[in-house]
Amino acid sequence: SGACVDFMKLVLSDLPALTELSIGDADADVKMHSDCFYWTEALRVVDLPALTTLTVGNYCFAKVKTVTIKDLPKLERVCVGAGACAGLPNLFDEGNNTTELRNLPALTELVIRSNAFKNHSELKLVNLPSLTDGEKVVLDEGAFAGLKALKHDDLTSETLLEAVKKDHEIKVSKLKKRS
Repeated sequence: SGACVDFMKLVLSDLPALTELSIGDADADVKMHSDCFYWTEALRVVDLPALTTLTVGNYCFAKVKTVTIKDLPKLERVCVGAGACAGLPNLFDEGNNTTELRNLPALTELVIRSNAFKNHSELKLVNLPSLTDGEKVVLDEGAFAGLKALKHDDLTSETLLEAVKKDHEIKVSKLKKRS
């Protein structure tokens, strides 16, 4: 609990055999705090070709401004714990806290616990075709509570889009195909 609390940056690169990445514990009990990398401003999980499971524990990366999870061809499961990646509140319209999930073709399970990504106002979803089982797409109450804009492509599953739009009044826009 509380590992690397004061670290501003976490970089994992050139790890072609890494299959599982767990930072903290995403226990369903929201009173259990991991608090890892609490003050880190950006979380990028990118280009890890063998990664199948990603877990971000409760209240980890709590002050993060941008989250990018992309280009992970074998990623099957993502679990983000309660209060994780919440971001700082945007009190003065200084910009957005943003989340991007891109090119995750094998992703079949997405669990976002309560108040995770709470202050993230923009979510971009690209090439997430396999999230079709509604029981494996779980967004607990308060997840993406501050969401104002959802951008997506044709390859993103309707099940995921419906789960994100539920209980939110947000601007939804479809991304144009690149030629």
